[in-house]
Amino acid sequence: DVASIKLGVVDRISPILPESVEYLSIHPLFGPATRRLEGNRVILIPVRGESYLEPIRRVFEEAGLRVTYSSPEEHDRIMAFIQVAHHLSYLSLALTLWRNIGPDKTSDYLTRSLRKTFRMFRMFQANLKVIEEIARLNRFRHDAISSLKESLDELARGEPDAWRLAEEALKILSEKA
Repeated sequence: DVASIKLGVVDRISPILPESVEYLSIHPLFGPATRRLEGNRVILIPVRGESYLEPIRRVFEEAGLRVTYSSPEEHDRIMAFIQVAHHLSYLSLALTLWRNIGPDKTSDYLTRSLRKTFRMFRMFQANLKVIEEIARLNRFRHDAISSLKESLDELARGEPDAWRLAEEALKILSEKA
């Protein structure tokens, strides 16, 4: 399977497969429109059996992909922060602008960085149903949402430690891209 959410998929598929069938769940961290695989990432989640792991890992790495192994639980917990918090932060900004400024005034005051954000809005618009499904089905979404709200509240209150930590996070995370 190549689902974005593993818990609820893996635990349904695994019991119905014959014992002789090995099962690997994967999550390509790129979409079908990706032209070059090189440098992109794929998560491999071995569910049953191991004989296939090394050959499949080699195929992905030879195609230029970076491979990470995970469990269904770890995958969904991390992806709640990687996908759910990420998506909801953009969607929250879109709703905030829409409700408080409106499209015309937002456009009149459009900064260069917000223009880049609007490009992301287009991608989100095209994939909104999938984004909603990921947010709804991820069992760890509440942890990610709670943490996102807490971070926003700390920054909004002007807490110096939060701003220092944000500076450090921006520096280190931007180097990881």
